[in-house]
Amino acid sequence: MYAGQLTRHLFANVLSHCGSFVDIRGGGKYPYLIRNEAAKPIRIYFQSGEQDLDTRYGNWALGNKQMAAALKFKGYDHHFEFGQQGHNLIHGAELLEHSLLWLFGKA
Repeated sequence: MYAGQLTRHLFANVLSHCGSFVDIRGGGKYPYLIRNEAAKPIRIYFQSGEQDLDTRYGNWALGNKQMAAALKFKGYDHHFEFGQQGHNLIHGAELLEHSLLWLFGKA
């Protein structure tokens, strides 16, 4: 998702399933960076689930909730779906059509 932030000249829409906004490869800092940098003109659709990973690097569900809060705080055009699934693409696959319509269509 942060690639959309850094290279907004290449990306206008971002789709993320089970985003890793935890302390792995620096992902845990992204909600903080979003809150403290100027908002970018990108649309973001992402999802996570209650049963997502909880490891020594952090809690994926909580990290995604923190990202949603940061995006809301900065006024981003975003949509966050939080379901019951774990760290898999079952929920994302169920949402794929809706997420693409939301990002690229008039949903």
